[in-house]
Amino acid sequence: MTPLRLFDLFLRPRRFFTSRPTPGTAVALVAGVLLYGLGTGITRLEHQSALRMVLKARGIVPRRRMPFLESVSGDWLQFWGHAALTALAAAALLWTLGTWWFRLRARWSGAPAADMGTSREIYVWSGMVLALPAVILALVQTAAFPSFRAAWTEASLWALVLIVFPFWSVFTSYAGVRALLPVKRSRAILWFLVLPWLLYAVAFFPLAASMLHMQQRHGPAKSLFPSGKSA
Repeated sequence: MTPLRLFDLFLRPRRFFTSRPTPGTAVALVAGVLLYGLGTGITRLEHQSALRMVLKARGIVPRRRMPFLESVSGDWLQFWGHAALTALAAAALLWTLGTWWFRLRARWSGAPAADMGTSREIYVWSGMVLALPAVILALVQTAAFPSFRAAWTEASLWALVLIVFPFWSVFTSYAGVRALLPVKRSRAILWFLVLPWLLYAVAFFPLAASMLHMQQRHGPAKSLFPSGKSA
């Protein structure tokens, strides 16, 4: 995908979907869903690891033991290995179940003839808006910090901006549905904006609260790009 196409995807989604020179090709979609799966896996790992670190800092022992989270939060190699394995499983679910659910919502929104191909195209490319920033941040953290635990402890509060991207990916999917499928606007707003935004709000509120707690505990926010690796 060219830089201009990425620009359109993130900032002019309707134009991205209406121009569609080649984004629907099978190879591009497979690569896109794999990146989507990787971003989903990374986001899930960071979410779970961060919450457990905050609970531990507060002296709370989670009921469910997840020892692998201790290892992935302390070692980047294990972090990326687990994220890669999760990406394969997530990509398979996104390609099948995720697309099916997307098409079903499109039909409920007034497009009974919505097909799997168009639904998958919109679903995968809108998911890139969520996945790509998560992958880029993880790569930056890997280069700047010795472990995810150190990155999470010392990252600045501007990293909270990343929580915006899942919400923006929802808007991107709405723009794609409106551009490519004959949905009814009011129903599409409900199924592709309101309900997904509510779901993300519930899912990411604990993550945002965890970041704020870490910053309060460790003092003023530090740069995400320190001069040297932190211990």
